[in-house]
Order: sequence, then C-alpha cells, then structure tokens
Amino acid sequence: MKFAAADIAEMYLYATEREKSMKAGKFISNMRNYSTKKYSKSVTNDAIPYENQIVSLKNKKEPKAFLMQVINPEFNELITVYHDPFASETISTGFGGAPAFGGGVIKSYYVKKGDKVIWLHKDDFEDNYDFLFGDNAEFMKKYPKNSVEWDYLSFLIYQYTEMNHG
Repeated sequence: MKFAAADIAEMYLYATEREKSMKAGKFISNMRNYSTKKYSKSVTNDAIPYENQIVSLKNKKEPKAFLMQVINPEFNELITVYHDPFASETISTGFGGAPAFGGGVIKSYYVKKGDKVIWLHKDDFEDNYDFLFGDNAEFMKKYPKNSVEWDYLSFLIYQYTEMNHG
C-alpha cells in the first residue's frame, strides 16, 4: 500500500539491519563518539518516530507536508528537532583506517518551536538563538548566546526543557 505523507499524522518505523550496521560503523569510526555518546543509544531496536509537519525545505521552498524523523523524542515537549536528510557534517580527520578525531557534527536540522518549523543551519544558530531560548530569562542568563556552540544544541534544548518544567 502507498500512503500520502499528508494522510499520516505520525508513525513509528524500525531500522533495518543494514541501517543499524551503517550506524554502528559510523559510531566506531569517530573517536569523538567514545566520550560523548553511548553505543547502545546509537544502535537501537527502538521504533523511530516520525511526525507529519508542514515544512519549507531550507526555508526557501513552498511549504508542504513531510514525514519528519524526530531526533529528540525523550525531550521534545517545547522544541522538537527533526532529521535533515540532506545535512552535511563537519570534516573529521582519521589515518589509515583508525577512528577519526573531531568532526562528524551534523550541520543542519529542522526545528519546531510552537507552530513554527524552521531549517536551522549551524551558521544561523546564533541568529535563531533568541527564537529558540529567548523566552526563558533564567536560561539566557545561564547560557548566553555568545557563550555556546552549535555542537551543544541537544544539550541546550534538554536544559531549556528542564528549566521550563522545573
């Protein structure tokens, strides 16, 4: 059966064995992952959530319905982050098949706050910082715009969510 994205509100899919193998290889090939991520979270048997959203691709195309993969289902009450299938990554350095050092940071996501979904690129993070977090003065004081980096986006969204529910 074929379904139009506009006819599906949300769905859950399981990763294929091939996808799991690719994720495992990507995890193992980057040294940075050993200290910042857990292998068991990278290769999971859990269902992957998708939501129907009206999105303008790269904030330039005519908005239309897409099924978007939710990246932060554990803490998406206020800000939901969606996978950008066309996102590039920062460059990493590795030698002779050894795990790479640095790099491997995804450069863009789709982000929803309230009713607004935007394409958020690493280069535009500072410009959109107030949109994402500016309604919480305590958060802005603890994590001022000029003191944070793109690499900590998930941490910041988690902290923002916790501070708003605390």
